[in-house]
Amino acid sequence: MHPARAIFICLWMLALAGCMAPPRRADPTLVDLGVDGAHFRGSALRVHLLSVNGAEVPPEALDRAFDTISRHVHLPVQIDDHGELFVPETEHDPFVWPGWDRVDAERVRAAAPEPYRPPNAADGVAGFLLIPTRGEVDAELIYPLIEPGVALVVCVPGTSRGLAGYTVRLPRTDGGFHPGLVVLRAARIERIGRLVGRNRMWEWTLTHEIGHVLGVPGDASHAWNRSQRGVHCTRPDCVMYSGADWRFLWTSLWHGLPLDFCPLCAGELAAASPGTPSSRSSPAPGQPLQREHARQRMTASASMKSPTMD
Repeated sequence: MHPARAIFICLWMLALAGCMAPPRRADPTLVDLGVDGAHFRGSALRVHLLSVNGAEVPPEALDRAFDTISRHVHLPVQIDDHGELFVPETEHDPFVWPGWDRVDAERVRAAAPEPYRPPNAADGVAGFLLIPTRGEVDAELIYPLIEPGVALVVCVPGTSRGLAGYTVRLPRTDGGFHPGLVVLRAARIERIGRLVGRNRMWEWTLTHEIGHVLGVPGDASHAWNRSQRGVHCTRPDCVMYSGADWRFLWTSLWHGLPLDFCPLCAGELAAASPGTPSSRSSPAPGQPLQREHARQRMTASASMKSPTMD
């Protein structure tokens, strides 16, 4: 039988049965890493929000994404909103910087011993740096300084091509690294949102990237390494799946864009929480999230130090 015909018959049978697409094969080269326990040690999941050059996460998508996160980690989500930051326009995202993982934490801190610190910054956030680049484009790159257990979500204009979002590892004070920075690229999210729904795409991207910050999937039994884009869940019905392959398209077509964690990823998050749903002060469905607003307009020249890097 011709391969194309066999694939068509297989898809047709799945359609008749209304079945979910099968999961991918787990990558045998991966090892168990587990979730990042630093985010589960406090009384709330701490998230800092920053909008760059007018790009902003729709409030409904923001609330729904963190409602999902809160439900699985059995912790309320504390969102500290730092308002808007305006930086010089460049042809690149202000966060894209080759060699993130090779940056020495002490060198970064020495470059600006007194970084700009938002007035409502909670413990764990030292502030933000602007690091001038040396190249054809005179750009300044925002370098956040945060500690383990804190997430920083930054929304940038971006472009309509490439990734919708990504997670970056940041240096710790002890010289190591930890995932904690989420970058959302508004133009790309809006473009894909024309096909799958604007708020749904924003919600999917934010939930997916926070999942990376928390460390799911951490069990290698249901993880695969997408080429140059990190470890993802093997189940296409999970928000931690990635890639516009036939599994993802099939699942999205019949069941909608997955906005929740599969039982395996959800189980990892629940196991990492020191409490249980009944013992934690997790907000009930529909209850507003704990949020501190400090909407302000900041400009790079007036509000931040501009250190030089050798």
